[in-house]
Amino acid sequence: MKAMFRSFASFNYRIWFLGALISNVGGWMQATAQDWVVLTELTNHDATAVGITMALQFGPPLVLVSFTGWVADRFDRRNVLLATQTTLMLLAIAVAVLLLSGVMTLPLMFCFAAAFGVANAFDAPRARRSSPTWSRATTPQTRSP
Repeated sequence: MKAMFRSFASFNYRIWFLGALISNVGGWMQATAQDWVVLTELTNHDATAVGITMALQFGPPLVLVSFTGWVADRFDRRNVLLATQTTLMLLAIAVAVLLLSGVMTLPLMFCFAAAFGVANAFDAPRARRSSPTWSRATTPQTRSP
């Protein structure tokens, strides 16, 4: 059991893990809330609109997988992390302002769903590639990568 959690011995990994946990929970809460807003506020319980929103949110990672993987391999992980997380934050703030001010429309929400999908498409390969490197300096490798 101790070997399973040895990466938590690294301070950098603990910081990354906490930030990734908060980001992932927030991202899923946001996706759920966005679909709920489409279902209850922007439409009259239209399942088709929710399906389109979900397709726009989760489709870009499937379509852009080879390009986003190339970006994750070619560019500095920290810069990609900052760019994707800043983009996701700005999109979330914009959606919140538009919803709270009452000017959000269904087509506009579709645009935001697509933008979230594209930003998440670039964030996912970077996150998968970065996580093992945060603890590598302080924990011994049991096998070669």
